[in-house]
Amino acid sequence: MTWLSAWFKDRPLWVQDAVRRLIQQGNITTDDLNELVTLCKQEAAGNRGSSDNTSHTPIPDDAFKSVQGQEPLRLKAIKDVVGINALAPRKPLEFGPQSLSIIYGVTGAGKSGYMRLLKHVCGARAPGSLLGNVFAAQSQDQGCKIGYTRDGQDHELEWVPIKGVIGDLEDVAIYDTDCAYV
Repeated sequence: MTWLSAWFKDRPLWVQDAVRRLIQQGNITTDDLNELVTLCKQEAAGNRGSSDNTSHTPIPDDAFKSVQGQEPLRLKAIKDVVGINALAPRKPLEFGPQSLSIIYGVTGAGKSGYMRLLKHVCGARAPGSLLGNVFAAQSQDQGCKIGYTRDGQDHELEWVPIKGVIGDLEDVAIYDTDCAYV
């Protein structure tokens, strides 16, 4: 069982059923929505079953696993950042082997700059502007190297803003306060 499966097992039954429908069907229909409302009301009233054949169906145990034989997409590192904010790392920003990475640090550490960079590279909503390095003696061309693994193959690309979104990384989900407002 993945951590995501375990997390959903602690959610209300109607939420679990909604997730199952999204995974299996790709969307929620009007009929689904009506059934989910009924399930939610039943659960709120303390009823787990129904006389109208509306009942919770659990998320399949393998719902969050990768396709057999296929490695998940994973960001590995951002390195050699030039001309973006005041980012001038002495070593790469490396991401762990898990599916979720959280960027945190003290004020001024570069969290927002890295997030804007990732949003431009991966095509997230509300990317903001890539600011130049105001501390550099002269204007620098912006860019970096992005390391990632897709389908079991390691890749490292040199990225500059004019290239736009890296197609292989469009499936990376970026979430921050700006995304929440969108």
